[in-house]
Amino acid sequence: MSHPYEADAVYVNAVVHTMDPAQPEADAFAVRDGRITAVGAASDLHGLAAPSAVVDLAGQTVIPGLTDAHTHLAWASDSLNFWTGIHVPPYGDIPSLLGRLREAAAGKAAGEWILGMGNLMHEQRLAERRYPTRRELDTVSTDHPILLRLAGHVHVLNSLAIERMNIPDDVVAPPQGHIGREADGSLDGVFLDAHHVLTLPAFDQQERVEAIAQAARHYFLRFGITAIGDIVSDAWQVRAFQDLKARGLLPLRIGYYPVVPDAVRFDSVLDFSTSSGLGDDSLYFAGLKVFADGGVSAKQGAMHEPYRGTEERGGLGYEEAEFRAIVRACLANRIQLVTHAAGDRSFDFVLDAYEGEIPAVGWDDHRFRVEHVSHPYLTDERIARLRDSGSVGVPQAPHLYSMGDFYAELLGDEKLPLALRLRSMIDQGLTIPGSSDLTGSQPESSNPFLGMWTSVEREAVFGTKYGTSEAITPYEALRSYTIDSAHAINQDHVRGSISAGKLADFAVLDRDLLAIPTGELRDVTVRRTFIGGTEVYSAD
Repeated sequence: MSHPYEADAVYVNAVVHTMDPAQPEADAFAVRDGRITAVGAASDLHGLAAPSAVVDLAGQTVIPGLTDAHTHLAWASDSLNFWTGIHVPPYGDIPSLLGRLREAAAGKAAGEWILGMGNLMHEQRLAERRYPTRRELDTVSTDHPILLRLAGHVHVLNSLAIERMNIPDDVVAPPQGHIGREADGSLDGVFLDAHHVLTLPAFDQQERVEAIAQAARHYFLRFGITAIGDIVSDAWQVRAFQDLKARGLLPLRIGYYPVVPDAVRFDSVLDFSTSSGLGDDSLYFAGLKVFADGGVSAKQGAMHEPYRGTEERGGLGYEEAEFRAIVRACLANRIQLVTHAAGDRSFDFVLDAYEGEIPAVGWDDHRFRVEHVSHPYLTDERIARLRDSGSVGVPQAPHLYSMGDFYAELLGDEKLPLALRLRSMIDQGLTIPGSSDLTGSQPESSNPFLGMWTSVEREAVFGTKYGTSEAITPYEALRSYTIDSAHAINQDHVRGSISAGKLADFAVLDRDLLAIPTGELRDVTVRRTFIGGTEVYSAD
């Protein structure tokens, strides 16, 4: 835009929480060419823009655009647009769940897939306290293949779905997974972290691409989230983002982390000498994601001690030499490595490799990540290991909200004090990136204000309260979804605070989240969201 003024717009009469320690509060800021150019008092900035471009925010609160450091946009988009919800509530037992699937089958021709999306800890939420079985799904239909996805780690199939996927009776589970069987040894339809044997039904690719923009608005833009660290499990997802960007339709800023080997072969990345950051501020290669184990919700997170009441300890996804080779190659190629470690044994396995390989390279700002450190295993020693290795522990406060009521049943009462240790992480010098791990199984998890509320109030969905000693302040909770999460995806130099020179990504709220009673944090709503100074969402 060519004009004699120094700014395209000046926003005044606002309560601006900048998240910039050098200037924590302001009541005005200026924007030009998609970036913040000045922050301060309205009296000083008013003349930087034409009178018609001075926007009076009438005392509303402004925060930096929020960042979700670990999410799954394309996966959640599929869940929103192509799957039938079977969440608990409202479907609190297996008969009601089966009834919902029968309703879905009634509108489909024979042979069409019925896809059901359920919760984390789905079986614990059901009255029967177990997964439905292949035979029970067969009572819904033997003419439709049926696939249930209960969060990201559990799938349940009926007989026709097993047949369609060509899964033999003697299929072998991966080291970090489990395949359920009947007493006679036949498959019972339950697959825990056994993704390699599943061939998911194909959707129309163009429909999937178009649906991403809708999902971004539904899950992120309406909550003031302007940037995400997206875990992509299939190469089509990256192509979808590139297609949307080429057409000017990319809905928000995306740093993508392809999963090895599901979305990309590790050696193919190295063949292109790719380093983290390839791309631009709107879409860039952020790094690689690997799984050191399975999910705690499926009892496949690798643990030193068995899950309560079982002999199951989960399993590791890599041999030590194989994982260390990945760590070394990422260090040598300056690729940020993001490692899923849901259990205490897998955390120790990952940190052993990080600590053993990082010092030899001399890359101090590697920001290698360990995901899911909100699960109840983060001792003081493990926090210190994260800090001393220069690594970033990425918690998910929404996991405590969704799963916290079941942690004692899964892992024992003695583990509860080790869940979501945000206060201890901060006090030991770590950042605490805000993230959702959204897949669609817990739709509410994308709401960062629910994540902030959980971090402050320490309460799970069915009322379990965790000790106040690990509670953080509302300011720290806001920081987790701004500068801390931007740091986790290597973008704190351009986003995460309202500071001169940074991208003009910000959100206007319906109330001052740092001045209200903490119990109201979950009720904060976003009035407007801006990316690069352009409004991309309005509640009006």
